[in-house]
Amino acid sequence: MLVAGAAEAYVESPAMAPLSVASAAATWTFNPTATLIAAGVTIAYLAGVCRAPAWPWSRTLCFLVGGVGSLLLLTTSWVGVYAHRLFWVYTLQVTMLLVVTPMLLALGRPLTLARQVLPASSRFLDSSGFRLLSSPVIGPLLVPVTLGLVFFTAVLPVTARSSGALQILQAALVFLGFLFALPLAGENEHLGSFSLAVAMFIGSIELLADAVPGIVVRLRTHLLAPGVFNSLGDQQHGGAILWFLAEVIDLPFLGFLFVRWIRADRAEGARIDEELDAQAALASVDDEPWEKPWWEKEGDSASGRRLSR
Repeated sequence: MLVAGAAEAYVESPAMAPLSVASAAATWTFNPTATLIAAGVTIAYLAGVCRAPAWPWSRTLCFLVGGVGSLLLLTTSWVGVYAHRLFWVYTLQVTMLLVVTPMLLALGRPLTLARQVLPASSRFLDSSGFRLLSSPVIGPLLVPVTLGLVFFTAVLPVTARSSGALQILQAALVFLGFLFALPLAGENEHLGSFSLAVAMFIGSIELLADAVPGIVVRLRTHLLAPGVFNSLGDQQHGGAILWFLAEVIDLPFLGFLFVRWIRADRAEGARIDEELDAQAALASVDDEPWEKPWWEKEGDSASGRRLSR
């Protein structure tokens, strides 16, 4: 098994047993940064839910159980403990905190909730700077860039050695991932079908780009963080996990984006139909001839040509 094979690579410590099902179930730690973040966003979200009229329970469940729950699980369970010992566990934690936890938080629609209960927040959420950071053009690029910075710079050995540095990285990963998840979760209501189509195109390219860090780590023949993670086999397991998760997790995200694209296109079509109907009604009231849209004119011309034959 992957766990059993990789567990042999951990740095021996009298205070930590080799990773197994039993040791994983019994191993927990306290992460002050993650706990503080979890408590803060939980209190703020529940306060907003109490003030919002008829807030869907499914969003609350997704935010608290899925988002906050996964944050605590990934930082205080065996994943948080063995991330300092096993490269593949470190990789699992980084990838999940960057992609999965933020998406579950975003599906709880916290920004929509903030707009409802704190009207003043709309000034920040509608600002050009925030729109740029959370746009479907910038957001998807954050994933491969962030993974490259984590695994191919000094961030890897520093955070693997220092618990404090790792906690700062964990908070940064959730924040960056949240920006990436916003357009997928539907928080950017202002996005039109064209913007979402561009996001689909960029997301497809990102699907390929996300595989690069995992492939490079998997095929690397020397250690990325010697003195911290000292097993090349463990590192290769981590590369395989990074490669697999980066590709598999992207697929449902593209599905979410595709659904949003279809809905936006239908909404724009319905809005155009309403505008044309309003123009026709206005023209009939004013007794003015109403000019048909170009596509109807072409249809009439085609019918005339067929009749003339």
